[in-house]
Amino acid sequence: MMKKSFFLVGVGLAVLSSCTQNEVVEVADNNAISFDAFVNNSTRADITTDNINHFMVFGGYDGNFTNVFNNVKVSGSKGSWTYDNTQYWTDGKTYTFQAYAPEGATASASATGVNFTGFTADGATDLLVSAVKTVADVNTTAGVENVQLEFRHVLSKIKFTFSTTLNNVNIAISDLKVLQVPNTGSYTNSGSTGSWGSPSGTKDYDLTVAEGVTNSVSKSSTEAIVMPQTFSTSGLKVSFTVTVTGGLSLTANHTVTLPTTAWEEGKCYNYKAELTYENIDPEQELKPIVFGDPTVTPWEDAEGGSVSFD
Repeated sequence: MMKKSFFLVGVGLAVLSSCTQNEVVEVADNNAISFDAFVNNSTRADITTDNINHFMVFGGYDGNFTNVFNNVKVSGSKGSWTYDNTQYWTDGKTYTFQAYAPEGATASASATGVNFTGFTADGATDLLVSAVKTVADVNTTAGVENVQLEFRHVLSKIKFTFSTTLNNVNIAISDLKVLQVPNTGSYTNSGSTGSWGSPSGTKDYDLTVAEGVTNSVSKSSTEAIVMPQTFSTSGLKVSFTVTVTGGLSLTANHTVTLPTTAWEEGKCYNYKAELTYENIDPEQELKPIVFGDPTVTPWEDAEGGSVSFD
């Protein structure tokens, strides 16, 4: 049982930075249906506008979401996207398109976008859905633009940042685990956002802090991509080991409870912990060696004897 609870002096919510939309719209040379894509709210290590290399498309007309494309893979890179069995525009029709990435999820099309069934967040796999794209009253004589799809992240991310007020020490964080996180759910898309319902199953997510923490440099862990959800009042627990070297030799194991902040899609949550004299050891507060006010014994008067001036 922790006697000194330090963990999470505050929760910093970092909304993922927005990518710039590709504003170049190419007009197809013929009546083939062509695609382009960009990703909103993306960060390093995720699927981004710069590194997306495939997506899965549903598309159709006359109110049918799949009579032209039914979970068809589109592959390529910026400015060049291809798929098998080329499809062509039909004049006068109004089309809808929707997509997701990466492949492998159990997905279905709906009026408000792609839904997922039984998806499991493994900690490393990103998951995107596009907004529904409508192309109305197709006129191939006037020319038809590429179908440009805008994706958003529908999972959440978490990471941990450690700092310290201790002097003359180096702190290593190891065995960092977020314990028993519900990780499997089904996604209902409402258009601009969606809901994962009540996730089931559990998974321990292993994270690492690669470098030591000092009083001048805080360090962040790797990130885990997790299922958006709202927690019960008991919350989730995180465990880790603190190893201190330098002006102190100490190893301490911690298990603490995360705040009950709800995880929302497309957001990265940074849990912050400050290691202090009071909390770094879960069993007892550290007692730095300190010095009190010094005292100096005063000179003592003594008789030196009589001096004769004979």
